[in-house]
Amino acid sequence: MRKGVLLVRVRVGDRHMTIANTHLSANMTDDWTPGNPYARVEADELGQLAAFLAHPNVTAPLIVAGDFNVPRDSPILGDFLATTGLVDVMAGDEETTYRPTPELPFPKPIDQVLATPQLSATTELVFKEHVRLADGSAAYLSDHYGIGAAFSL
Repeated sequence: MRKGVLLVRVRVGDRHMTIANTHLSANMTDDWTPGNPYARVEADELGQLAAFLAHPNVTAPLIVAGDFNVPRDSPILGDFLATTGLVDVMAGDEETTYRPTPELPFPKPIDQVLATPQLSATTELVFKEHVRLADGSAAYLSDHYGIGAAFSL
């Protein structure tokens, strides 16, 4: 993968779980059709991520999250979900996760939170407003909104 994945294994009570955070390449055209060069790069990266997550040391339950740069309704993401068996815990939520700009006034939700089916989750978008910084100024923390997620078995 061009950007990579951060993988952690944590113990929750007497169980272990794996959490992966990734950031895929950007799609500069907002075109996720199969012939688009950016979409092909993203599909390749998701294929590499799926192969990585299939490693025997990656244990369930599994949470995979991050800036996928692929919208929730994209066939590319659908193929990844089918390959990995993960579910989109925000399925059906079309609220953008990327801060609108004059150049991109209606961005799609391109940040994802996926999990193995035995996990259930509640999510909410966070850090949508300016945050007061130590020097007293206010700024957005990112060009993306954060996604707060709480999981249960």
